[in-house]
Amino acid sequence: MSGTMADTITWHLLDGAGRVHRSERKHPELSERMPMKELATYLNLPAETLSRLKQRRMV
Repeated sequence: MSGTMADTITWHLLDGAGRVHRSERKHPELSERMPMKELATYLNLPAETLSRLKQRRMV
């Protein structure tokens, strides 16, 4: 199985928190370069959910 296909399947199997964690681990620069609203869209999450998940991780 190709790497891209495996990444896509994994992405769809993860819940919202898992997608946030994976994107922060694989692409930490995204959260610094993209507005929160665009990052939430990329992660297929409402902006409020992304904000809540990020707050939980910082505490």
